[in-house]
Amino acid sequence: MELWRAFPWDPASGSGERFSPQYVNPIQVDGRFDLGCKPCVLYAAGTREQALAEKLQRYRGRRIGSEHLKEWGRAIAVVDIVLPDELVRGLTDLGDPATLLRLGVRPDRLMSWERKATQAIARLVHEAGAPGLQCWSSLRGDWTSTILFLNRVPVAQMRFGAPEIVHLTSALLDRVAVTLGLDVARGRT
Repeated sequence: MELWRAFPWDPASGSGERFSPQYVNPIQVDGRFDLGCKPCVLYAAGTREQALAEKLQRYRGRRIGSEHLKEWGRAIAVVDIVLPDELVRGLTDLGDPATLLRLGVRPDRLMSWERKATQAIARLVHEAGAPGLQCWSSLRGDWTSTILFLNRVPVAQMRFGAPEIVHLTSALLDRVAVTLGLDVARGRT
């Protein structure tokens, strides 16, 4: 399975260190499917476009320049993640109506902006023993988010590709700009 993530990258960071592709924030409480770091989770996207859009969604409808393509003083990069099939067997597909029915989860609760509701669903899936869950993105229904429970799918067993820094001239950014209604300031570096 190939997934994608966007993150602030520092090429000098070692594997697993802050600003590396493998780094997962040890303090996770505000995300849609966070479990209060018990366990930590890794959010991944089904496409490069989705990974970048999830990172830049806070700028929807705005003009952006190169300063918006940085986080914590580091350039935003996109990287692919390959997971061996045996690590992702048993992912709970929350896009499947039968799965929602079995779990007693209503679609409106799954897509709620109320974090307590969505985090409770993630906790339910985790307690059922799944290695993670898949759900449609809140940005576009045809994008799939994958949330991996790191106590069951360790980062050390994931293979990360070469990070690609996102620039104002990136074709990837052009595609994301359409989805988010971004006005990309081409004249700025």
